[in-house]
Amino acid sequence: MLAVENFLVIVGEIGLLLCIFLAVNWLVKEILKQLTKAVSSKKIKITIQNIQKNTQTALTLGAGLLGILILGLNSWLIYQGENLLEYTKSFINNIPQEFWVNLGMGAGRSLFLLFLLAATQPYIQRLIDNLCDRTKTFEHITANDESIEDFFDFLSLNLINILWLLSLTLCTQFLQLPEVITQYMYIAVRIYVIITVGILLVKANIVIIDTLEALAEKYSSPSRLLRLYNRLSHLLPLSKRCLEYVIYLSMASLVFQQLEFIAYLAVIGPKIIQIVGIFYTSRVIEEVGKLFARKFLLSEDEELDEIDRKRRQTLLP
Repeated sequence: MLAVENFLVIVGEIGLLLCIFLAVNWLVKEILKQLTKAVSSKKIKITIQNIQKNTQTALTLGAGLLGILILGLNSWLIYQGENLLEYTKSFINNIPQEFWVNLGMGAGRSLFLLFLLAATQPYIQRLIDNLCDRTKTFEHITANDESIEDFFDFLSLNLINILWLLSLTLCTQFLQLPEVITQYMYIAVRIYVIITVGILLVKANIVIIDTLEALAEKYSSPSRLLRLYNRLSHLLPLSKRCLEYVIYLSMASLVFQQLEFIAYLAVIGPKIIQIVGIFYTSRVIEEVGKLFARKFLLSEDEELDEIDRKRRQTLLP
C-alpha cells in the first residue's frame, strides 16, 4: 500500500510539472504567434521563429532536468523509509499561509501583466509601422528607404524584447523571488536598453547621412545652401565613422557603470571620446578653411588673369 501511495505521489508531482511546462510553453507560443502576425518584416519573423525554437528547447531541457531531480529526490526519500504523501503534506503545512497568499496574488498580477503586454503588442507594432511609412514619404525620397526600414525593424523587435524583459523583471517582484534575482534582472534590462539605444543611434546616423545625400542630389543648385554640403560631402565617411566611435564608446562606458566589478573602466571612455572629438573638429576646421581660402583667392573675378590665378593657387594648401 505504501509503495502504491509513493508511486501516485511521484506521478502527481511529475504530472504537475508537466502541466506547468505545457502552460508556459503554450503562453510563450501564443505570445510569439501574436508577434509574428503583427510584424511584416521577413527577417523579424525568422528571428521570432528561431527564438520560439530556442525557448521550446530550453523549456524542454528545464522540465526534463526538474523531472530527473524530482525522481532522484523521491527515490532518496523512499530509500530513507519516508512516506512521500506524509512528507509532502508536512512540507506544505510548514510553509506559512501568508506565503501562499502572496504567491497567488503575485501570480495573478504577473499573468495580468503578461496578457496585457501580449494584447497591446500588435498595436505597438502597428504604430511603429505607421511611423516607418510616414518617415519613408519624407520629401518623397526613396534612396534611404532601406536604411529607414532597417532602423524601424530593429526598433520594433528590440522594443518588444525590452518590454517583455521588463515585464518578467516585474514578475520576479510580484512573486517575491529573492531580491538578488530582481536586482540582476534590472541590471540586464538597463544593459539591454543601453545597447539597443546605442545601435539605434548608429542606424539613425546611417539614415540621416542617406537622407542628406539624397537631398543634396535632389536640390543641387548654385542658389541652394546645400551647395556647401556638396563641397564638404567627402567628410561624410569620416563623420560617420567618428560618430559611430563616439556612440560605441559611450555605450561601453554606460554598460561598465552597471557592472560593479568593471565600473572603474567607465572613466576611460570619455577621455577617448575627447580625443576623437578633437581629431574630427580639427579635420572639419581644416576642410572649411580650405574651402573659404579657395573661395576668396580663386573667386570669379574677370580682372584676374591666368598668371595671377596660378600664383594664388600656389598659396592654397
